[in-house]
Amino acid sequence: MAEQGKSKKEGNIYDRIFKENAEGLFLPLVEQELGLKIKSIQAIPNKFARTLERETDFLYQIITEEEEKGILHLEVQTKDDHEIIYRMMEYHALIYRKYKLPIQHVVIYLGQKKSRMRSKLEGKEVFSGFELLSVHELNTTQLLSSQIPEVILLALLSNYEEERTEAVLRHLVKELRAAATSESDFKKYMNQLIILSRLRNLQETTIQTISDMILEYDVEQDFLYKKGIEKGIKEERERLAQEMALLEEAKAVLAEERLRAKKEKAIAEEERERIAQEKAIAEEERERIAQEKAIAEEERERIAQEKAIAEEERERIAQEKAIAEREKEQITEEKFLVEQEKERITQEKAIAEEEREQIAREKEQITEEKFLVEQEKERITQEKVEMIKSLLRLNIMNDEQIAEISNKSIEYIQSVRAEL
Repeated sequence: MAEQGKSKKEGNIYDRIFKENAEGLFLPLVEQELGLKIKSIQAIPNKFARTLERETDFLYQIITEEEEKGILHLEVQTKDDHEIIYRMMEYHALIYRKYKLPIQHVVIYLGQKKSRMRSKLEGKEVFSGFELLSVHELNTTQLLSSQIPEVILLALLSNYEEERTEAVLRHLVKELRAAATSESDFKKYMNQLIILSRLRNLQETTIQTISDMILEYDVEQDFLYKKGIEKGIKEERERLAQEMALLEEAKAVLAEERLRAKKEKAIAEEERERIAQEKAIAEEERERIAQEKAIAEEERERIAQEKAIAEEERERIAQEKAIAEREKEQITEEKFLVEQEKERITQEKAIAEEEREQIAREKEQITEEKFLVEQEKERITQEKVEMIKSLLRLNIMNDEQIAEISNKSIEYIQSVRAEL
């Protein structure tokens, strides 16, 4: 908690410096680096009322069929709201900052009249990024050659070799003295320089350089001396006395800074150990999360596979159910046909039974007729034999003629003749 308080306090100090020098410090830098030509400028309020509650109507995390994750945001409107396009823009920033996923915004309008609400932002209204000016990458010489003290201060934070630090500081102090319009301004710039030096951990070097330069200051280089004005010399002596007092203050600040640096070093050492421990814990946590994520991914894949299998099973069951339904209808039809077939067979069996009885009667009749035919044949045969014998006794025909009319062979005729 103490570390957070100290960090917040230092942040406030830097904010104060930047706010005090904003127009002189940042605007020339923006114009120079971005080529922006500012005709006029007016500060406007930069504090915004914080809404007590900002809540969406419906917010869902979704996964599409293409396995893409995203956020679906739904808002319901019963009437036109001409500010909703800007409210949706606020929602977009808040939702994306929290979930870091693509967002699909949808407004469902329930009003009776045609909606007049804007649903698209114009090009100039869309935030697509910002220009980054990194002071550390700026040219040191160019900053030191500026005529604006606030810009000269930034040279301390610019891009130069570490071994040139003291030279840059001495040049910087010299340029600030030349650019300052009063002793109070110069003192203010020195204090700001010391505070800014903390951003590069150069506070001790900065204070020592300022102290050395004040002691080395040559009064003969001052413009008042060159003009030979006694009053100027007196004022310069007074100024030197003030600078000596400033030196004493700087020394006191240096002592405090050294003590603070020593404490901060001990705190930093403890902080490094704590961070190392937290880093190890975080690493273990990351590994655990990675493992859990892998397990969750496998579980999702397994569930997806089971879902696909279940879907196939449902489709198969539905197909089998449809087939069973058709088979049931077919069986019903077949049962009906079987019943009809049974009735027809019963009828045919009755008819066949009648036909069998009739055939039996006909067979009996045929048997009787065959018996009669056989008797008739025997009788005819007997008559033929008697006729042959008569013809042979009468001897009025030869054997060939008798065989022809009796339809018997000559051998048979001859055998009958031999019996006679």
